[in-house]
Amino acid sequence: MIPKANNSISFSRRIRYLLIFTPVYLMTGVVYFSIGNYTSGLTYYTLSTGFDDIIPFVPQLEFVYIILYLLPVVPVFAIDDINILKQAFISYIMINIMAFVFFILYPVYCPKPLINTNTVSGYALSIEHSMDTTMNSFPSLHAGVSLLVFLLCRGLNSVLSVALFLTAIMIGASAVLIKQHYVLDIAGGFLLAYIAYKITLVLSHYNYFSKSKLFRKYADKTKSR
Repeated sequence: MIPKANNSISFSRRIRYLLIFTPVYLMTGVVYFSIGNYTSGLTYYTLSTGFDDIIPFVPQLEFVYIILYLLPVVPVFAIDDINILKQAFISYIMINIMAFVFFILYPVYCPKPLINTNTVSGYALSIEHSMDTTMNSFPSLHAGVSLLVFLLCRGLNSVLSVALFLTAIMIGASAVLIKQHYVLDIAGGFLLAYIAYKITLVLSHYNYFSKSKLFRKYADKTKSR
C-alpha cells in the first residue's frame, strides 16, 4: 500500500495537476480508438466461455459502467502528497501502455448484442456501443483503471477506500452484464492494474519520481498551501 501522505497540496495546485492530466487522458482515448480501428482488419480472438453465455444482459448497468470515465480524476483530489500523485499519473500511463500492447498483439473481439433503444438505459448503451470499438476487449481497461484508482487511494480514507473498492467491483461486473467484455477480460484488467501498481512502487523506491522532470516545476511549490 502507498504510504499515507504527509504534505498537503492546495486546491489551486490540484487544478494545475488536473490540467496536466487532462491532455494525457484524452490522448489515451485517441490511441485506444486508433488501435481498435487498426486491429479490426486483423485476425482476432474471442475469450467467450460457457459462463459468459449464461450471464444475463442487463443494459441498465450502463449507468454504472460509465462511472469509469470520471474515476481517473479522483486521485488528483484524494491524494495529498506530490510524490504519490506523480506515482498515480505514471501508473495510469503505464496501465494504458501495457493494455495497448495487448490490444495490438492479441486482438480480442467482443460482439455487441441487439439493444432496445426505446428505454433510457438501452438508448444510452447504444450510444456507448456506437462510440466504442468491438475490439480492444482484453484486458478490460474499465476494470483495470477502476481497480488501479482504488489501489492508489486506499488507506487515505477508510470510507473512500471502501467506496472505490466497491465501485471497481461494480464496474467490472457491469462490463460483463452489458456484454461489453468477457469475464476473462475483467480478470485480465484487474491483474494488469495490480502489475502496473507494483511496478510503480518499485520505481518509487529507486527515487524514479523524484528525479523525473515531469511536474518538477510544481513540486517545490506544494510546500506552501
